[in-house]
Amino acid sequence: MLACVECLEYDSAIEVYRDSASNPSLGGSEWQYGGGYDIIHPISRDLALRAMGRSAKQGWSSQAMKIFHDHVVDEGELISVDAFLGLVMTFERDSEWNHALDVLNILLKTQGSESKDMWGIVSDSVDVISVSREKPVSGTTSSSLPYAEIIHGDILASIMNTFNTSGEYGLALLCEELIGLSNTTDRSPPVSHVLSKNVGHLDIAALSPTSHPIVSHSEDILVARMTALCGLGCFDEATALYEIAATSSNDITWTSAS
Repeated sequence: MLACVECLEYDSAIEVYRDSASNPSLGGSEWQYGGGYDIIHPISRDLALRAMGRSAKQGWSSQAMKIFHDHVVDEGELISVDAFLGLVMTFERDSEWNHALDVLNILLKTQGSESKDMWGIVSDSVDVISVSREKPVSGTTSSSLPYAEIIHGDILASIMNTFNTSGEYGLALLCEELIGLSNTTDRSPPVSHVLSKNVGHLDIAALSPTSHPIVSHSEDILVARMTALCGLGCFDEATALYEIAATSSNDITWTSAS
Protein backbone atom coordinates (compact mmCIF):
# COMPACT_ATOMS: atom_id res chain seq x y z
CA MET A 1 0.00 0.00 0.00
CA LEU A 2 2.79 2.39 0.84
CA ALA A 3 4.39 1.73 -2.56
CA CYS A 4 1.07 2.45 -4.28
CA VAL A 5 0.55 5.69 -2.35
CA GLU A 6 4.11 6.87 -2.98
CA CYS A 7 3.62 6.17 -6.70
CA LEU A 8 0.29 8.06 -6.65
CA GLU A 9 -1.59 4.85 -7.47
CA TYR A 10 -4.30 5.60 -4.94
CA ASP A 11 -7.02 3.39 -6.39
CA SER A 12 -4.62 0.43 -6.32
CA ALA A 13 -3.83 1.14 -2.67
CA ILE A 14 -7.55 1.15 -1.86
CA GLU A 15 -8.01 -2.13 -3.69
CA VAL A 16 -5.22 -3.74 -1.64
CA TYR A 17 -6.82 -2.42 1.56
CA ARG A 18 -10.27 -3.74 0.68
CA ASP A 19 -8.90 -7.13 -0.35
CA SER A 20 -6.99 -7.42 2.92
CA ALA A 21 -10.04 -6.44 4.96
CA SER A 22 -12.28 -8.98 3.25
CA ASN A 23 -9.78 -11.84 2.96
CA PRO A 24 -7.66 -12.62 6.07
CA SER A 25 -5.67 -15.19 4.09
CA LEU A 26 -3.97 -12.27 2.30
CA GLY A 27 -2.21 -11.38 5.53
CA GLY A 28 -4.37 -8.53 6.75
CA SER A 29 -5.21 -10.33 9.99
CA GLU A 30 -1.65 -10.87 11.16
CA TRP A 31 -1.53 -7.63 13.16
CA GLN A 32 -1.60 -8.29 16.93
CA TYR A 33 -0.50 -6.28 19.94
CA GLY A 34 -0.81 -6.52 23.70
CA GLY A 35 -3.06 -9.57 23.46
CA GLY A 36 -5.34 -7.61 21.17
CA TYR A 37 -6.21 -8.38 17.59
CA ASP A 38 -7.16 -6.26 14.61
CA ILE A 39 -7.88 -7.48 11.11
CA ILE A 40 -6.21 -4.47 9.50
CA HIS A 41 -2.76 -3.16 10.35
CA PRO A 42 -2.98 0.43 11.70
CA ILE A 43 -0.57 1.70 9.04
CA SER A 44 -2.68 0.08 6.31
CA ARG A 45 -5.75 1.81 7.72
CA ASP A 46 -3.91 5.11 7.75
CA LEU A 47 -2.70 4.69 4.18
CA ALA A 48 -6.23 3.81 3.09
CA LEU A 49 -7.53 7.15 4.34
CA ARG A 50 -4.71 8.94 2.55
CA ALA A 51 -5.56 7.12 -0.67
CA MET A 52 -9.33 7.63 -0.42
CA GLY A 53 -8.87 11.38 -0.17
CA ARG A 54 -6.72 11.50 -3.27
CA SER A 55 -8.53 8.93 -5.39
CA ALA A 56 -9.95 10.07 -8.72
CA LYS A 57 -13.20 8.33 -7.80
CA GLN A 58 -16.04 9.71 -5.70
CA GLY A 59 -18.05 7.94 -3.03
CA TRP A 60 -15.38 7.16 -0.43
CA SER A 61 -16.62 9.62 2.21
CA SER A 62 -18.95 7.26 4.09
CA GLN A 63 -16.37 4.47 4.28
CA ALA A 64 -13.63 6.92 5.26
CA MET A 65 -15.84 8.33 8.01
CA LYS A 66 -16.60 4.83 9.28
CA ILE A 67 -12.90 3.99 9.43
CA PHE A 68 -12.15 7.21 11.29
CA HIS A 69 -15.05 6.96 13.72
CA ASP A 70 -15.01 3.21 14.45
CA HIS A 71 -11.27 2.47 14.35
CA VAL A 72 -9.64 5.76 15.36
CA VAL A 73 -11.99 7.78 17.57
CA ASP A 74 -13.92 4.97 19.29
CA GLU A 75 -10.80 2.86 19.87
CA GLY A 76 -8.58 5.77 20.86
CA GLU A 77 -6.07 5.10 18.12
CA LEU A 78 -3.68 7.35 16.18
CA ILE A 79 -4.04 8.92 12.74
CA SER A 80 -1.48 10.82 10.68
CA VAL A 81 -1.92 14.37 9.44
CA ASP A 82 -1.97 13.16 5.82
CA ALA A 83 -4.65 10.59 6.62
CA PHE A 84 -6.73 13.23 8.38
CA LEU A 85 -6.38 15.45 5.31
CA GLY A 86 -7.40 12.51 3.13
CA LEU A 87 -10.47 12.05 5.31
CA VAL A 88 -11.72 15.61 4.88
CA MET A 89 -10.85 15.55 1.18
CA THR A 90 -13.36 12.72 0.69
CA PHE A 91 -16.02 14.96 2.24
CA GLU A 92 -15.09 17.79 -0.12
CA ARG A 93 -15.29 15.56 -3.20
CA ASP A 94 -18.67 14.09 -2.17
CA SER A 95 -20.06 17.40 -0.77
CA GLU A 96 -20.74 15.64 2.55
CA TRP A 97 -20.94 18.69 4.78
CA ASN A 98 -22.59 16.75 7.62
CA HIS A 99 -19.53 14.49 7.89
CA ALA A 100 -17.27 17.55 7.81
CA LEU A 101 -19.25 19.16 10.61
CA ASP A 102 -19.11 15.96 12.69
CA VAL A 103 -15.33 15.72 12.32
CA LEU A 104 -14.92 19.40 13.16
CA ASN A 105 -16.95 18.92 16.35
CA ILE A 106 -14.92 15.84 17.30
CA LEU A 107 -11.67 17.69 16.75
CA LEU A 108 -12.69 20.78 18.72
CA LYS A 109 -13.92 18.63 21.62
CA THR A 110 -10.62 16.72 21.60
CA GLN A 111 -8.54 19.87 21.97
CA GLY A 112 -7.11 20.24 25.45
CA SER A 113 -8.22 16.80 26.67
CA GLU A 114 -5.67 14.98 28.78
CA SER A 115 -7.28 11.54 28.59
CA LYS A 116 -4.97 8.79 27.35
CA ASP A 117 -7.98 6.92 26.00
CA MET A 118 -8.65 9.60 23.39
CA TRP A 119 -7.50 9.41 19.79
CA GLY A 120 -4.51 11.45 18.63
CA ILE A 121 -2.83 12.82 15.51
CA VAL A 122 0.80 12.21 14.60
CA SER A 123 3.04 13.51 11.85
CA ASP A 124 3.49 10.39 9.70
CA SER A 125 1.74 7.11 8.92
CA VAL A 126 4.57 5.05 10.43
CA ASP A 127 4.03 6.87 13.74
CA VAL A 128 0.51 5.50 14.23
CA ILE A 129 2.11 2.51 15.96
CA SER A 130 3.27 3.62 19.38
CA VAL A 131 5.85 1.37 21.03
CA SER A 132 4.25 1.91 24.41
CA ARG A 133 0.74 1.65 22.89
CA GLU A 134 -0.16 4.82 24.75
CA LYS A 135 -2.70 6.80 22.77
CA PRO A 136 -1.83 10.47 22.96
CA VAL A 137 -4.37 13.20 22.41
CA SER A 138 -3.79 15.98 19.93
CA GLY A 139 -1.65 18.62 21.55
CA THR A 140 -1.39 17.00 25.00
CA THR A 141 1.62 14.67 24.90
CA SER A 142 5.08 14.70 23.42
CA SER A 143 4.22 12.01 20.86
CA SER A 144 1.30 13.92 19.31
CA LEU A 145 1.36 17.15 17.38
CA PRO A 146 0.45 20.56 18.81
CA TYR A 147 -3.12 21.41 17.85
CA ALA A 148 -2.11 24.36 15.69
CA GLU A 149 0.05 22.08 13.55
CA ILE A 150 -2.81 19.68 12.90
CA ILE A 151 -5.38 21.98 11.31
CA HIS A 152 -3.08 23.55 8.76
CA GLY A 153 -4.23 25.49 5.69
CA ASP A 154 -4.89 22.47 3.48
CA ILE A 155 -7.19 20.80 6.01
CA LEU A 156 -9.13 23.93 6.93
CA ALA A 157 -9.51 24.95 3.28
CA SER A 158 -10.84 21.48 2.40
CA ILE A 159 -13.41 21.62 5.22
CA MET A 160 -14.48 25.11 4.14
CA ASN A 161 -14.74 23.99 0.50
CA THR A 162 -16.98 21.12 1.60
CA PHE A 163 -19.40 23.60 3.13
CA ASN A 164 -19.15 25.90 0.11
CA THR A 165 -19.86 23.17 -2.45
CA SER A 166 -22.86 22.14 -0.35
CA GLY A 167 -24.20 25.70 -0.29
CA GLU A 168 -23.52 26.05 3.45
CA TYR A 169 -21.57 29.30 3.11
CA GLY A 170 -22.27 30.51 6.63
CA LEU A 171 -20.87 27.30 8.08
CA ALA A 172 -17.70 27.78 6.04
CA LEU A 173 -17.07 31.15 7.70
CA LEU A 174 -18.09 29.83 11.11
CA CYS A 175 -15.72 26.88 10.72
CA GLU A 176 -12.81 29.20 9.92
CA GLU A 177 -13.64 31.41 12.89
CA LEU A 178 -13.86 28.48 15.32
CA ILE A 179 -10.55 27.03 14.16
CA GLY A 180 -8.91 30.44 14.32
CA LEU A 181 -10.18 31.11 17.83
CA SER A 182 -8.99 27.68 18.95
CA ASN A 183 -5.44 28.30 17.77
CA THR A 184 -4.54 31.75 19.01
CA THR A 185 -4.37 33.49 22.35
CA ASP A 186 -4.99 36.82 20.63
CA ARG A 187 -8.62 36.04 20.02
CA SER A 188 -10.56 38.08 17.50
CA PRO A 189 -14.27 38.80 18.03
CA PRO A 190 -16.54 35.77 17.55
CA VAL A 191 -18.65 35.46 14.44
CA SER A 192 -21.66 36.91 16.26
CA HIS A 193 -19.63 40.12 16.62
CA VAL A 194 -18.18 39.95 13.12
CA LEU A 195 -21.68 40.04 11.64
CA SER A 196 -23.17 43.51 11.97
CA LYS A 197 -26.78 44.34 12.75
CA ASN A 198 -27.37 44.95 9.06
CA VAL A 199 -27.79 41.55 7.43
CA GLY A 200 -25.32 40.97 4.61
CA HIS A 201 -22.57 43.22 5.98
CA LEU A 202 -19.49 41.96 7.78
CA ASP A 203 -16.58 43.47 9.65
CA ILE A 204 -13.85 42.89 7.04
CA ALA A 205 -11.10 43.75 9.52
CA ALA A 206 -12.11 40.76 11.65
CA LEU A 207 -11.95 38.52 8.56
CA SER A 208 -8.72 39.96 7.19
CA PRO A 209 -5.93 37.63 6.01
CA THR A 210 -3.96 38.34 9.18
CA SER A 211 -6.88 37.87 11.62
CA HIS A 212 -5.67 34.42 12.76
CA PRO A 213 -2.13 32.97 12.55
CA ILE A 214 -3.33 29.60 11.28
CA VAL A 215 -4.95 31.13 8.17
CA SER A 216 -2.67 34.08 7.55
CA HIS A 217 -0.58 32.47 4.80
CA SER A 218 -3.02 30.19 2.97
CA GLU A 219 -4.21 31.26 -0.45
CA ASP A 220 -6.65 28.33 -0.48
CA ILE A 221 -8.33 29.60 2.67
CA LEU A 222 -8.55 33.09 1.20
CA VAL A 223 -10.28 31.68 -1.88
CA ALA A 224 -12.64 29.58 0.26
CA ARG A 225 -13.43 32.62 2.37
CA MET A 226 -14.19 34.79 -0.65
CA THR A 227 -16.33 32.01 -2.14
CA ALA A 228 -18.37 31.86 1.07
CA LEU A 229 -18.84 35.62 1.09
CA CYS A 230 -20.01 35.60 -2.53
CA GLY A 231 -22.35 32.72 -1.74
CA LEU A 232 -23.93 34.84 0.98
CA GLY A 233 -24.33 37.72 -1.47
CA CYS A 234 -21.61 39.78 0.21
CA PHE A 235 -19.88 40.72 -3.03
CA ASP A 236 -18.61 44.09 -1.80
CA GLU A 237 -17.11 42.43 1.27
CA ALA A 238 -15.44 39.77 -0.86
CA THR A 239 -13.95 42.47 -3.08
CA ALA A 240 -12.76 44.40 -0.05
CA LEU A 241 -11.18 41.26 1.36
CA TYR A 242 -9.35 40.68 -1.90
CA GLU A 243 -8.06 44.25 -1.86
CA ILE A 244 -6.81 43.79 1.72
CA ALA A 245 -5.03 40.60 0.65
CA ALA A 246 -3.51 42.33 -2.38
CA THR A 247 -2.30 45.20 -0.20
CA SER A 248 -0.78 42.74 2.25
CA SER A 249 0.80 40.58 -0.45
CA ASN A 250 4.22 42.16 0.02
CA ASP A 251 4.27 41.06 3.64
CA ILE A 252 2.66 37.61 3.25
CA THR A 253 4.08 34.50 1.60
CA TRP A 254 1.03 32.70 0.30
CA THR A 255 0.90 28.93 0.13
CA SER A 256 -1.48 26.61 -1.68
CA ALA A 257 -2.47 23.00 -1.21
CA SER A 258 -0.08 20.44 -2.66
